[in-house]
Amino acid sequence: MSFLQQVKISKSCEFGELAESLIRDRLICGMLDDTLRERLLKERDLNLGRALEICKIYESAKEQVKNISNSKSSKC
Repeated sequence: MSFLQQVKISKSCEFGELAESLIRDRLICGMLDDTLRERLLKERDLNLGRALEICKIYESAKEQVKNISNSKSSKC
């Protein structure tokens, strides 16, 4: 089960407003990428939605960099 699927399931729990901040904190603490974790921790007033958005953008950028690097190396 993916993290986002677990987030959707957890929303049915009775944590109320605390749920989003707990999930956001768990996302940050469980992150393997220190650069992304640092980026999230620098964000002022970070909420879960914004954290997920930043993560998606970061992953997309990493994939684009990888594709560019692969493209350059195959041309040489």
